[in-house]
Amino acid sequence: MALRAIFHQTGNPAEVIQTEEFALPQPGPGELQLEMQAAPINPADLNFIEGRYGVKACLPSWVGFEGAGVVKALGQGVSDFSLGDLVIPEGPGTWATHLICKAENAIRLPKNLMPVQAATLKVNPSTAYRMLHDFVTLQPGEWVLQNAGNSSVGQHVIQLCQAMGWRSASLVRRAELIPELEALGADTVVLDNDHAPDILREVFAGTPPRLVLNAVGGESALRLAKVGAPGAIFVTYGGMSKKPLTIPTGLLIFNDIAFRGFWLTRWFRTCSRAERDAMFGELAKLLCQGRLSVTIDAEYSLRDVGQAVTRAAMSSRAGKVLLNLQIQ
Repeated sequence: MALRAIFHQTGNPAEVIQTEEFALPQPGPGELQLEMQAAPINPADLNFIEGRYGVKACLPSWVGFEGAGVVKALGQGVSDFSLGDLVIPEGPGTWATHLICKAENAIRLPKNLMPVQAATLKVNPSTAYRMLHDFVTLQPGEWVLQNAGNSSVGQHVIQLCQAMGWRSASLVRRAELIPELEALGADTVVLDNDHAPDILREVFAGTPPRLVLNAVGGESALRLAKVGAPGAIFVTYGGMSKKPLTIPTGLLIFNDIAFRGFWLTRWFRTCSRAERDAMFGELAKLLCQGRLSVTIDAEYSLRDVGQAVTRAAMSSRAGKVLLNLQIQ
């Protein structure tokens, strides 16, 4: 028997998520059977269970947009995968011990990646990578400005900037986070308060960033907008404060800031397989080189998924909450 997480109604994840046993599925034509290794709990997963995500669940619904598994069986006609391959499947449904996925949507990774590395590669590193490449053609030494620098996406922005020769400036809410992000490779980390714009103007010294990344909204987003370069691209990919962007008219007229949004799901829907594989090849290479990493706060078994989603919702956690799908 296999085990998976499921919810029959939307609501508080800790209250509606449960596990169920099901018959070990067999792959059909063009499919892979995976033995899942690990799956992280991301804000998108929690929003999906709550009914607040961009895609609505068809109830009852499996859950989990990200994870990694090992190929255990091949469906008829599958020739580009082998038994034992390490694979990122398409979600939702990764919070399970076993999973069937379409081979054409699966992403093969180097076998020497640790399961934790592989399981956390699809969402946060990919979001950071795409935002750094799709909106502005950055030159060596250019600044990238972001808030929520201690978030998982924020940490990957910092690491990718360092790996690719760009400079990163991050806003954070707590002073104790500053040395942690500096040790990760951040060039500048500033407290997210009303003094931040003046401090950042001095740091940029006449070379303000053309790319600004916002995951918070509200007053934090306004602080970012105040110091972006004329014509800067301001990309919003999250709204942690649950407050809207309120931008003074003058910043639009006189600074000509362009506001864009980014949703990784939309990118996956429109990208070519070659584009997707090229990105994951580069990210996997950086992981193997130790130039990308993810901090794990806690690991839980799938049967403890209620405790896991409760921990994942806490702002005090120090990293990603992971489901270890090899623990029964």
